[in-house]
Amino acid sequence: ATPSHAKFPLIINIKYNLGKKRRGRTPCERNNYTTEQRYDTNGVTRAILESLGKAAFPMAYSMVQSSCTTTKLSYTQTLGFVHKIGMFDPPLSKDIIDEYHAFCECYRAVLHKYFTLTGSKELRKFPSIESYEVDAELDGKSITIRRANGRPSRTSG
Repeated sequence: ATPSHAKFPLIINIKYNLGKKRRGRTPCERNNYTTEQRYDTNGVTRAILESLGKAAFPMAYSMVQSSCTTTKLSYTQTLGFVHKIGMFDPPLSKDIIDEYHAFCECYRAVLHKYFTLTGSKELRKFPSIESYEVDAELDGKSITIRRANGRPSRTSG
Protein backbone atom coordinates (compact mmCIF):
# COMPACT_ATOMS: atom_id res chain seq x y z
CA ALA A 1 0.00 0.00 0.00
CA THR A 2 1.20 3.48 -0.78
CA PRO A 3 1.20 6.32 1.75
CA SER A 4 -1.52 8.21 -0.13
CA HIS A 5 -4.15 9.96 1.94
CA ALA A 6 -6.80 9.08 -0.64
CA LYS A 7 -9.82 7.34 0.86
CA PHE A 8 -12.62 6.45 -1.50
CA PRO A 9 -15.23 7.58 -2.10
CA LEU A 10 -13.41 10.90 -2.19
CA ILE A 11 -15.27 14.19 -2.31
CA ILE A 12 -13.33 17.30 -3.26
CA ASN A 13 -14.66 20.84 -3.39
CA ILE A 14 -13.22 23.46 -5.70
CA LYS A 15 -13.46 27.23 -5.51
CA TYR A 16 -15.42 27.58 -8.77
CA ASN A 17 -18.48 25.98 -10.28
CA LEU A 18 -17.33 23.48 -12.90
CA GLY A 19 -19.34 25.49 -15.43
CA LYS A 20 -17.50 28.75 -14.65
CA LYS A 21 -17.17 30.88 -17.76
CA ARG A 22 -14.90 33.71 -18.80
CA ARG A 23 -14.83 36.10 -21.68
CA GLY A 24 -12.92 34.71 -24.65
CA ARG A 25 -12.07 35.88 -28.13
CA THR A 26 -13.42 34.05 -31.15
CA PRO A 27 -12.21 34.79 -34.69
CA CYS A 28 -14.88 36.13 -37.01
CA GLU A 29 -14.90 37.28 -40.61
CA ARG A 30 -12.07 39.59 -41.78
CA ASN A 31 -9.98 38.94 -38.67
CA ASN A 32 -12.28 40.96 -36.44
CA TYR A 33 -12.77 39.51 -33.01
CA THR A 34 -15.83 39.37 -30.82
CA THR A 35 -16.00 38.28 -27.22
CA GLU A 36 -18.14 35.43 -26.03
CA GLN A 37 -18.53 33.45 -22.85
CA ARG A 38 -16.40 30.29 -22.82
CA TYR A 39 -15.70 27.72 -20.15
CA ASP A 40 -12.78 28.74 -17.93
CA THR A 41 -10.85 25.53 -18.54
CA ASN A 42 -7.55 26.83 -17.16
CA GLY A 43 -9.04 28.16 -13.94
CA VAL A 44 -11.24 25.14 -13.28
CA THR A 45 -8.61 22.48 -14.08
CA ARG A 46 -6.11 24.29 -11.83
CA ALA A 47 -8.69 24.41 -9.03
CA ILE A 48 -9.37 20.67 -9.47
CA LEU A 49 -5.62 19.96 -9.49
CA GLU A 50 -5.03 21.91 -6.29
CA SER A 51 -7.99 20.45 -4.40
CA LEU A 52 -7.32 16.87 -5.47
CA GLY A 53 -3.58 17.14 -4.86
CA LYS A 54 -3.83 18.68 -1.40
CA ALA A 55 -6.69 16.48 -0.21
CA ALA A 56 -5.61 13.06 -1.44
CA PHE A 57 -2.09 13.02 -2.88
CA PRO A 58 -0.05 15.58 -0.91
CA MET A 59 3.43 14.10 -1.46
CA ALA A 60 2.99 13.84 -5.21
CA TYR A 61 1.34 17.25 -5.48
CA SER A 62 4.08 19.02 -3.52
CA MET A 63 6.80 17.25 -5.55
CA VAL A 64 5.23 18.34 -8.85
CA GLN A 65 4.62 21.84 -7.52
CA SER A 66 8.21 22.24 -6.31
CA SER A 67 9.58 21.18 -9.71
CA CYS A 68 7.39 23.64 -11.61
CA THR A 69 9.14 26.77 -12.84
CA THR A 70 5.98 28.82 -13.39
CA THR A 71 3.72 30.35 -10.76
CA LYS A 72 0.59 28.48 -11.89
CA LEU A 73 0.69 24.72 -12.16
CA SER A 74 -1.26 23.31 -15.13
CA TYR A 75 -2.51 19.86 -16.00
CA THR A 76 0.05 19.52 -18.81
CA GLN A 77 2.90 20.22 -16.37
CA THR A 78 1.45 17.85 -13.80
CA LEU A 79 0.94 14.97 -16.21
CA GLY A 80 4.26 15.72 -17.94
CA PHE A 81 6.17 15.45 -14.66
CA VAL A 82 6.51 11.74 -15.44
CA HIS A 83 9.39 12.67 -17.77
CA LYS A 84 11.31 14.28 -14.88
CA ILE A 85 11.03 11.39 -12.41
CA GLY A 86 14.35 9.78 -13.41
CA MET A 87 16.28 13.08 -13.24
CA PHE A 88 16.20 13.51 -9.45
CA ASP A 89 19.40 13.09 -7.50
CA PRO A 90 18.94 11.40 -5.11
CA PRO A 91 16.21 9.38 -6.83
CA LEU A 92 12.61 9.76 -5.69
CA SER A 93 11.30 7.09 -3.37
CA LYS A 94 9.04 4.35 -4.68
CA ASP A 95 6.25 5.67 -2.42
CA ILE A 96 6.34 9.11 -4.06
CA ILE A 97 6.51 7.63 -7.57
CA ASP A 98 3.58 5.29 -6.83
CA GLU A 99 1.54 8.14 -5.35
CA TYR A 100 2.32 10.31 -8.39
CA HIS A 101 1.05 7.62 -10.77
CA ALA A 102 -2.11 7.15 -8.69
CA PHE A 103 -2.59 10.94 -8.58
CA CYS A 104 -2.32 11.18 -12.37
CA GLU A 105 -4.75 8.33 -12.91
CA CYS A 106 -7.32 9.91 -10.60
CA TYR A 107 -6.77 13.42 -12.02
CA ARG A 108 -7.15 12.14 -15.60
CA ALA A 109 -10.49 10.53 -14.62
CA VAL A 110 -11.72 13.85 -13.22
CA LEU A 111 -10.51 15.73 -16.32
CA HIS A 112 -12.36 13.21 -18.51
CA LYS A 113 -15.58 13.97 -16.61
CA TYR A 114 -15.02 17.74 -16.77
CA PHE A 115 -14.29 17.77 -20.51
CA THR A 116 -17.31 15.51 -21.09
CA LEU A 117 -19.55 17.97 -19.24
CA THR A 118 -18.21 20.97 -21.15
CA GLY A 119 -18.13 19.25 -24.55
CA SER A 120 -14.51 20.34 -24.98
CA LYS A 121 -12.23 19.12 -27.75
CA GLU A 122 -9.68 18.43 -24.99
CA LEU A 123 -11.70 15.29 -24.19
CA ARG A 124 -9.85 13.37 -26.90
CA LYS A 125 -6.65 13.70 -24.81
CA PHE A 126 -8.34 12.10 -21.81
CA PRO A 127 -9.93 8.74 -22.54
CA SER A 128 -12.12 7.21 -19.87
CA ILE A 129 -10.24 5.84 -16.86
CA GLU A 130 -11.95 2.60 -15.96
CA SER A 131 -10.63 2.38 -12.41
CA TYR A 132 -12.56 5.48 -11.23
CA GLU A 133 -16.13 6.71 -11.44
CA VAL A 134 -16.53 10.49 -11.21
CA ASP A 135 -19.76 12.33 -10.42
CA ALA A 136 -20.00 16.08 -10.95
CA GLU A 137 -22.29 18.70 -12.44
CA LEU A 138 -21.48 21.93 -14.26
CA ASP A 139 -23.42 24.03 -11.76
CA GLY A 140 -21.65 22.47 -8.75
CA LYS A 141 -18.34 22.85 -6.93
CA SER A 142 -18.24 19.32 -5.58
CA ILE A 143 -16.69 16.30 -7.32
CA THR A 144 -17.17 12.75 -6.04
CA ILE A 145 -14.62 10.12 -7.04
CA ARG A 146 -15.24 6.42 -6.45
CA ARG A 147 -13.28 3.32 -7.25
CA ALA A 148 -14.94 1.35 -10.00
CA ASN A 149 -16.00 -2.10 -8.84
CA GLY A 150 -13.39 -4.78 -9.34
CA ARG A 151 -10.76 -2.41 -10.68
CA PRO A 152 -7.31 -2.40 -9.08
CA SER A 153 -5.74 0.90 -8.17
CA ARG A 154 -2.35 1.95 -6.90
CA THR A 155 -3.77 3.92 -3.98
CA SER A 156 -4.87 2.55 -0.68
CA GLY A 157 -8.26 3.32 0.82
